[in-house]
Amino acid sequence: MEKAQEDQEIRCARRMGMQATLDDAVRVANQTAPNDDKTKNIRHNRKEESILVLEANSIGARLNTDDAPSLIPLKNGEPEPEALSEPESNEETGSMTFEEALQKIKQKM
Repeated sequence: MEKAQEDQEIRCARRMGMQATLDDAVRVANQTAPNDDKTKNIRHNRKEESILVLEANSIGARLNTDDAPSLIPLKNGEPEPEALSEPESNEETGSMTFEEALQKIKQKM
């Protein structure tokens, strides 16, 4: 009998908790007025939002940050690796064959 009484109290408490949650949700939903900016021109607004997200996540936006931490965690005391130098701008490379370019690379190594 005692166990049945406990089970009934638990079920009652669960129902009361669920009802309180439902009442709170209804109260909040009734107090929140829809924002016309979000409900009008939804397709246009989502397209603009998509463009903004794409621009923020572009590689160029990520690479141009000087204050960004190193993506490779360094051990304590280990110096940060140097950036690669810019490639030489030489107008002759446009007319160079693959073999000539390969020879030039081998010479630099």
